[in-house]
Amino acid sequence: MTRLTGKIHVSYVDGSKILFRQSSVRTEILFLNDKKTTRGGGRMMNHDHIKTGTVRCAFMLCLAVIISFLNPVFVSAENEEKPVRDGYYENEVFQEGAKPGAVKTGYAYEYYRKLSEYTGWKYEYVYGGFSELYQMLLDGEIDLLAGLAFREERAELIGYPEAAMGNESYYLVKHEDDEAVTADPSTLNGCRIGVLDSAMVSVLNQYLADHHVKASVVT
Repeated sequence: MTRLTGKIHVSYVDGSKILFRQSSVRTEILFLNDKKTTRGGGRMMNHDHIKTGTVRCAFMLCLAVIISFLNPVFVSAENEEKPVRDGYYENEVFQEGAKPGAVKTGYAYEYYRKLSEYTGWKYEYVYGGFSELYQMLLDGEIDLLAGLAFREERAELIGYPEAAMGNESYYLVKHEDDEAVTADPSTLNGCRIGVLDSAMVSVLNQYLADHHVKASVVT
């Protein structure tokens, strides 16, 4: 005879009371009598043994969890991600705060921050003058340096990004009372033009060549 009580099937086999407990995971067979064998000689498990086995499994599981907490995994400092060494020089508006503890502002600084949002980079700022930091970049002592204009000869030495970080415009200025120099490039012939010793020199020379102007460039 079989009776169904909720989700537990109760059966009687050869006088032995057997419960079939069904769930979405498994079906447990519990022998609730004290008999050790069935008619065919099959081994039966005592209900107390099942409880003991369940408790042992639960105990071993808890013990494994405790051991895992007591034995944390230590990460070697050698495996930690190294910070990106950023060459940082003082340049008004473009990059300011080039000393330890100073508040940093400027286009380049904000550019670095935006980069870190995508890359997760942590920066180690290395301070100095532009020329000094540029040499450190060539020597591999720093990883980044902002404000480097593109030059063909530089492209063989350093890695430029595919997208430029910005564009810069250069202007020629004159004395207010010098009426000989106008917007006409030809009026620059014979003039001495002062310029910073930087990428601006090559830009100016190219401008003069394009307009067939013969002038002295002073750095």
